[in-house]
Amino acid sequence: MRVFDLDGTVRKGNISVDFFCFCMFRHPKVLLYFPTSLQGLVRYKLGLIDISASQSKFVRFVRYIKDPQETVNNFLDKTSHKTFDWYKEQSEKDDVFITTSPDFLVEPYCERLGVTNVISTRVDLKNATVIDKPCIRDEKLKRLREIYGEDQIIDELYTDSLLEDKSLVGISKKIYVYKNGHMVKTITNDCQNNK
Repeated sequence: MRVFDLDGTVRKGNISVDFFCFCMFRHPKVLLYFPTSLQGLVRYKLGLIDISASQSKFVRFVRYIKDPQETVNNFLDKTSHKTFDWYKEQSEKDDVFITTSPDFLVEPYCERLGVTNVISTRVDLKNATVIDKPCIRDEKLKRLREIYGEDQIIDELYTDSLLEDKSLVGISKKIYVYKNGHMVKTITNDCQNNK
């Protein structure tokens, strides 16, 4: 099994932030939400609220978009160049993406890459709310095990943050760390002892 983080690993930048900026310039009402979104991000970075509260605040801007799916498709058309070439050259249809980013962005993005195995933060687009816990840190491992089983070992993990994907590192045989589209570190792991 090959597992990939999305933001900063396979794709340049953060897909959620890029989508928010894309929407601000095309849907003027989203601009009204900018202060609330920024406040949520700052409060999260300062440790005043957890990631669930921050992400719940962040996705609310979607309610100001008349046709979110059409907007997502237009966004993906305009930002397809942000996928790093290294991934395009070696992608496989059974790759698994595990990311904090919301499903309404990640699933169509991965579909364009020919990948259908996506674990991401679930968002109710109609109500612009996070359905359950954001898919971050230990939640990534929990969700992977719910889908693929408790004993699942990752053959190759691709990430830009060993800290953010620490729980996945523990069950990975090989870890490839990427920064700005370039591999900067390879780690071999005896994950049999970490189940």
